[in-house]
Amino acid sequence: MLKSFDWFTALLYLVLVTIGWFAINAATYNFDDASIFDLSRFPGKQAIWFGISVLVIFVLMFIDAKTYAFWPPVLYVLVMILLAVTPYLASEKGVKGSHSWIQFGSVSIQPAEFGKFTTSLMLAWLFSQYGFKLDSLSSYLKVGIIILLPVAL
Repeated sequence: MLKSFDWFTALLYLVLVTIGWFAINAATYNFDDASIFDLSRFPGKQAIWFGISVLVIFVLMFIDAKTYAFWPPVLYVLVMILLAVTPYLASEKGVKGSHSWIQFGSVSIQPAEFGKFTTSLMLAWLFSQYGFKLDSLSSYLKVGIIILLPVAL
């Protein structure tokens, strides 16, 4: 596993995320409270998300590739349901007036971001199906529905 690991891409990811983290710290720097690990400030929150993302990446790397052939339709349907109920679950205030965010305590998520990921995953799954060719009206309709459904929701 570690022999075939793409160390360059992993290092590039770590460097880019670290630069972004420092940029967030620079943009929100407060001379009175200079702690970059304070969880009530953006740099501290981003440090937590950075750590979570590294853990998720390593978990995803060790999942058998055959698993990815089963989950895209399931994830796509779950996220479409989440997108459909988001206006009803969103807080009254919203985030900066938007009602497309769901709040869990101090953490806010925007389900549309999951929609982007699962739509891409679903398209990859569809294109990888045996015998699928993008050469007929029905195949274009399938692709169009997969792309336009999250847009509509």
